[in-house]
Amino acid sequence: MVSFFLSKSFSFCNKTVLIQTKWVQCLKIVVHQRGSVIAVKFVKESSCGYWEQHDTLFSDRAVVLINNLKTQLDAATVKIDTLKTALDAIKIKRDNLKEKVNVMKTLTNFEVNKSRKLEDKVMKIKMFIMISCALFVGFIVSRLMN
Repeated sequence: MVSFFLSKSFSFCNKTVLIQTKWVQCLKIVVHQRGSVIAVKFVKESSCGYWEQHDTLFSDRAVVLINNLKTQLDAATVKIDTLKTALDAIKIKRDNLKEKVNVMKTLTNFEVNKSRKLEDKVMKIKMFIMISCALFVGFIVSRLMN
């Protein structure tokens, strides 16, 4: 494969050519011609340029647009963060209010139970007074009849 490449590569004089063979991962061939002498140099390369990054240049308008979008994104990110902190504060207040509501419900239930007990006592006292009055009136009537 290398000999075929060299026999066809005389048009590449004073240039560097990269080829890939079965035996060598990547081979750099440098061909120089000085007068009637052709010098060929083989150099083993670690890569054939597959991992080299070539950045494409953007126009000025595109760069300005990208920077504007980036600043808008940063501003939106900051706004999202502030809204998240505000939401967390509101959640804490909500939890505190829920606790207060639960306390008020228990107090209300306690007061309702207390008032029911007092109503029962009042009814018992009323019944006792009515029975006492009835017995007293009956006693007085029976005394007057005798």
